[in-house]
Amino acid sequence: MKTVVLRDEIFAAAHRWPIIVASFLVGSLIGILVSLVWPSPFRATLELAVGLNPYRVTDDNYISEFAEVPFRNADDYKYWQMQQLNALVFSDDYLDETLARLREMDTYWREVSVEELREIFQVYWRNAGVWRLAAEVSKSPYAEQAVEIWRDVILEKTKASIDYAREIFLLELQLQVIRESLLKVQNRLEQLSEVEEALSQLHGELESSNNSDMLNPSERWRLLSLVSQAAGMNLGWQSFLDSFPESNANVEDYLSWVEEIVIAIGVESETLSNQVESLDRENEVVLAEWEHAVQDGDGLAATLTVEQITGLDTSVRQLRPTYIAALVGGLLGLLVWGVLTLLRIQRGLEL
Repeated sequence: MKTVVLRDEIFAAAHRWPIIVASFLVGSLIGILVSLVWPSPFRATLELAVGLNPYRVTDDNYISEFAEVPFRNADDYKYWQMQQLNALVFSDDYLDETLARLREMDTYWREVSVEELREIFQVYWRNAGVWRLAAEVSKSPYAEQAVEIWRDVILEKTKASIDYAREIFLLELQLQVIRESLLKVQNRLEQLSEVEEALSQLHGELESSNNSDMLNPSERWRLLSLVSQAAGMNLGWQSFLDSFPESNANVEDYLSWVEEIVIAIGVESETLSNQVESLDRENEVVLAEWEHAVQDGDGLAATLTVEQITGLDTSVRQLRPTYIAALVGGLLGLLVWGVLTLLRIQRGLEL
């Protein structure tokens, strides 16, 4: 019986070059056939520059209200902005517009749905900085079309949203000024109402006294204090203060002076009431503009930037080229030959 030596068998198998080459070529041929039957898609990629200045993280109430999340630090604020941008670029609004433009360019896209288009696209990012957009389609020209149109839509729509976000910032400043003015006018109205009530009470007390009597010093200074309180920093009231009756004036002089003051308070109160109505209407108009801008802002920050990186062209490559399929097939052919050879040698050793 012939003795099988493992070393000799391996040496002999390793020198059967025709079989080895044939295994590699057969595997390569199978790889080529597979690549023809299931062709590899093409991936087109391009890059966008995404930037964010989070200096308004504590003041950007619009973002917190939109997200329904209070942001306590810049990192959370920045990460939410990146997530929101990522969600927007895959949203139906963005993809509907992208697909509409693609269908205008080529009939190939007429059979493609929004959901299928969403599967075609990918975005690679870690944080603010370079974002890489990718589209995987069966043919190179279509992949390039898809990613470039998608980029254009992203740039246009994010610019519009960021413009609204900047408008929101200005509207918030305007609302703040209106509300501060409204509060100031309302406080002034309340102050005048209190002074008018006190003067009316004092006027009634003076009327019940003898008109020829002189006012005692405490009542006189109380009256002057009330009118000074009404005057405040308003220079228009200076003439009333200058016409304050002398200490030796009788009650009748004070009564006529108080009546002038009450009339002046009424005139100013009416003017202030009109200002309150005007400020309320202005506040409603600006608030409606703010609410509209909030919806159109899509939660993007006014300090966000999304820009095309100039000087970089769209990169297109096939994910699994035919030569790669041939190489992988050849290596698998060698692997199959090696396994079969080892099984044959093992069987010989067992006999």
